[in-house]
Amino acid sequence: MAEVRTTLDAVTSLRLAEFARACKAALRAVSLYPPAHPAIGATLGRLSELTATLTAGGPFTLEVRPHAIHVNNAAAAKPDSAIAELSEVLRRQLVGSLTLNAGANADSWRTLLVLLSRPPEDVRADGGIARLWATAGGPSLEIVEIDYAEVLREKQGDEAA
Repeated sequence: MAEVRTTLDAVTSLRLAEFARACKAALRAVSLYPPAHPAIGATLGRLSELTATLTAGGPFTLEVRPHAIHVNNAAAAKPDSAIAELSEVLRRQLVGSLTLNAGANADSWRTLLVLLSRPPEDVRADGGIARLWATAGGPSLEIVEIDYAEVLREKQGDEAA
């Protein structure tokens, strides 16, 4: 049976692409510049504005997939390189989903982006992205981390894990 793929409406697709571009710019700024650099404030401010728009109707969950991000099991109508790049950044840190809640401000985003800019092996050695976020972040963003050992157990049984 063929998989049925749904696509996001044009407005949500556009907002997701804008959000992905803003994340990319903010991640670059946070990883390249000292904390007080004006580029960081500007990019984090834009990211906070877009988050407020996305969460106006309630929590907004990004489902991280290979080369894509889905919302309610639907992908953007057209491929977008910024969405694919954000997916890759999140997947490297084993983020399976990221839920945006109202109140995600510049400080929340800065904290998350600093974590995402770290080498994945360092993040895993420190307990993983979800654990680090739980101690450093706040309720405005929720991370579900992929536990590949658990995925293997579910698919093949305990011996495979």
